Amino acid sequence: MGTIGIILDWSALWLTRDIGLALALGGVGIFAFNSSEFVARMFGASLISRFGERGMGTSAMLLGCVSMAAATYSQSLAAIVFGFAALGFCSANLIPLVMGLAARRNLENASKIVSDITTVSFTGFLFGPPLVGLVAEYISITACMYMLAIIWGLSALIMRPYFLKRGDIPVLP
Repeated sequence: MGTIGIILDWSALWLTRDIGLALALGGVGIFAFNSSEFVARMFGASLISRFGERGMGTSAMLLGCVSMAAATYSQSLAAIVFGFAALGFCSANLIPLVMGLAARRNLENASKIVSDITTVSFTGFLFGPPLVGLVAEYISITACMYMLAIIWGLSALIMRPYFLKRGDIPVLP
């Protein structure tokens, strides 16, 4: 959820100040991100059942990493809109995937685990944007966007072994 907070709070300023877009285009990244996130949530369950958790989770994180890095590097409006749309599509179903994964690992404490994940997620949502502001003060918002892409890539590597493969049956204790 830190990604959502960063996109909502910093993308318009990044697009207008660092990239140099007109003020009227400042919200285009937020619109692309949120629109594709909405579409992805509408079809999330069917995509997960078709491609499996590992396929959806890992692919989404890697595609989010690549699309954000490409959008930041290219600095063209079309690439940025596509990159934000891809990132929104990729981020839409990750929280439900992670919560389902955590709940299956310990059924007795599933409600506590899901509440812990929610707390950590909202902590990222609350503290991610101010952290970007602190880093941007000394470096730039563009550097923060690159860092966001790197975090998505590292998350893909860390989480991949935990997602179920397509066709796997969850093992319940």
